[in-house]
Amino acid sequence: MRMRIRPGNTAVLGAVIGAVTFGLATPAMATGTVGVTPGQAQRGQKVTVHVEECAEDGSVAKSDAFAADVILNTEGERVGVAGLATIASHATFGVHQVHVECAGVNFVGRVTVTAGKGGPAGKGHPVPKGGAKTGLGGGGENLPLVGAGSALLLGAGGVGALAIRRRRSDARS
Repeated sequence: MRMRIRPGNTAVLGAVIGAVTFGLATPAMATGTVGVTPGQAQRGQKVTVHVEECAEDGSVAKSDAFAADVILNTEGERVGVAGLATIASHATFGVHQVHVECAGVNFVGRVTVTAGKGGPAGKGHPVPKGGAKTGLGGGGENLPLVGAGSALLLGAGGVGALAIRRRRSDARS
């Protein structure tokens, strides 16, 4: 006896597979926000790195803009953890990502290294790369989500193609 797969059943199967895949991948992709104050700084200037959603003393903030990694701790009345970072004397002008891992959750923020009051390298303002705030690049914080979404779309397309192929072969018989 030959089993027939209907397009409606295929769609449900694809949705279930996608939900399970996304559910398994979500904890690894969890991200939050790192606050950097001020958001624009010159070489040698100190900035405050703050993660409100983290309460784990000893979390470390890393960035290629910093002179050294920064240990974050709970301080005073502020919610979360914070630390003081120095912008490296060799830091390149422009936008740099700041990464913090706290209790298995990745937090990402940005700091812009400027040449002075005129902005990065003396220009009026930084020029975003990859279509900032359009989902076409820029920061890369959501790269795991883009990969998961792409995998789900490819899987759903494959399941759909398989259903169409079986349907055509059934029509020939």
